Amino acid sequence: MAVTPPSQAQHGITAGSIQAYFKRNYDTIFKAVDGLSHEDSFIQPQPAGNCFNWVLGHIVATRGYALDLLGEPAVWSEDDASRYRTGSAAITDSSQGKPLTELLEAVTSSQTQLITALQNVAEDVLARPCESPGDDATVAEFLTTLAWHESYHVGQLAMQRRFAGLPGLMP
Repeated sequence: MAVTPPSQAQHGITAGSIQAYFKRNYDTIFKAVDGLSHEDSFIQPQPAGNCFNWVLGHIVATRGYALDLLGEPAVWSEDDASRYRTGSAAITDSSQGKPLTELLEAVTSSQTQLITALQNVAEDVLARPCESPGDDATVAEFLTTLAWHESYHVGQLAMQRRFAGLPGLMP
């Protein structure tokens, strides 16, 4: 007797829940950047770590994986994204990173694409297996992992605004 695997909805993963994760991250990104200057985006956390500019670019680059899983083109070319991939050299000044306004435009474009794709995705696409680092997952599970990964970096952005002398995000 064949066993039918549980649906994504039985695991609590739906296109709507994935949208909510990315929306919460998007809203928090724009709270974190409020009052931050382009120059502030290059402040290096000490003793080590990546600046706001790199982390925000990394979010855009990683969203390219999510868009690909949904059959949509990435906002950036691979050449643009490679500057912000894991393992790339630290960005230490404005000559090495993209302008903050360009990063924010890319986040907004990727958000629009992600939400539209998730509003139109069929459940069988979300249930499809995909190769993900470390384990076998469905598209929905890996999208959830990517949203979690993004949340980690959004938390870094919230801290990095403090390095620029701006107030925290929580009252």
